[in-house]
Amino acid sequence: MKSWFIGLFIISLFACDRKAEVIPDAFYDSRWQLSSTQMSGQPSISVDPNGYLQFTRDGKILYDGKDNSTLCCAPTRFTRSGNVLTYTETVSCPHVDCLFASSGKIVSIDTNLTIETTFTPDMKRIDTYILAK
Repeated sequence: MKSWFIGLFIISLFACDRKAEVIPDAFYDSRWQLSSTQMSGQPSISVDPNGYLQFTRDGKILYDGKDNSTLCCAPTRFTRSGNVLTYTETVSCPHVDCLFASSGKIVSIDTNLTIETTFTPDMKRIDTYILAK
């Protein structure tokens, strides 16, 4: 009988379905100001917060509250699956050679938002945002 319970316990450990990471509602529609950025192998750089971005529930990325399609190399639309953001539209400009990132990973979110963006396997950027006042 004891071995039956142990066997059932072991099976239940492997049978558990892990739920996707829950992103709090504060992610959507909050105004986020960039406070620091760090490229692979480089020290983190503090940034004077000016302007903000918002992620809307319908998949838009707004810059200073505008659906802006004039920011060169900037993603303007996204989809989210768990903590992964897939950028579905990005602004390209005729005289700028952009290095586009197809996705970003939400590393943490509370009163700060940290997103790790991968451009190439060797080139990543970690951006930390604060809630705008």
